[in-house]
Amino acid sequence: MLKLSASTKGLRLELYNPKRYEALIIKTLTASGVRGSIHSVAGNDPNRPDADIRINGKIYNIEVKADNHAQMGGGSVGYSRSDKRFFPTGQNKDLSQVVVSVLNDLNDSSLCRGLSTLMNYLSKVSDKKFNTIPMHGFNERAWQQAVNSGMLLPINRMFSSDVNIINDHYARKNTFYMQIGSAGFFSLGNNPANLPVPPLTGKVQLEVRLAKAGKPSAGVRVQARLVTNGKSPYTLDDSESIKKMLTNVKKEQRVNKAA
Repeated sequence: MLKLSASTKGLRLELYNPKRYEALIIKTLTASGVRGSIHSVAGNDPNRPDADIRINGKIYNIEVKADNHAQMGGGSVGYSRSDKRFFPTGQNKDLSQVVVSVLNDLNDSSLCRGLSTLMNYLSKVSDKKFNTIPMHGFNERAWQQAVNSGMLLPINRMFSSDVNIINDHYARKNTFYMQIGSAGFFSLGNNPANLPVPPLTGKVQLEVRLAKAGKPSAGVRVQARLVTNGKSPYTLDDSESIKKMLTNVKKEQRVNKAA
């Protein structure tokens, strides 16, 4: 748990979870008079921005993360043994599509070989042949033997990618800004409001694992996690910092007009 202080109306938040931090950002933007149309926490809707800010009459979406090692969401991906390529599956298709692009670009031979070896093994002891993942209807005892023998170890691993995976993911949602607890306010690959904030830097860890579900069935799950040490001079959890940021925006606009 992270300790955070906010100056808005003397508000002090000692301990919080991600949803409480999102609520704090919305409250601080409201108190600063720059909140857009979002007035409550998004809940579990992955397609809705966490917050938004109104600048010069235009509204810009914001993704909010409680800390600099925050989860970026999870998704499912499929795999074709014949093509040796991953493809998006599941409900969170936006994130899955971005993850698929990263995994296909990595072209990790150990991962592909591990998936193929598992499919070969389950095909031999089941009543059907498996050429793609997700897989359905395999022998459950054979699955447990594969787990016990370490056959999933080449599959259940962690990969790293640069922050472009985040930029691409949120660009699909028309979101180009991120607020991170203890780190501040950043742009994501683009800066449509021309704010004096730095671009997000760092890396993304992709936690890949083959997970078994009912029926029986199994699919590849990927969890993305942000890792950054970047610091911004501005933060949206402090109304004074918001005021300073917008004052500098107005100064820059006056300079540009004079030029």
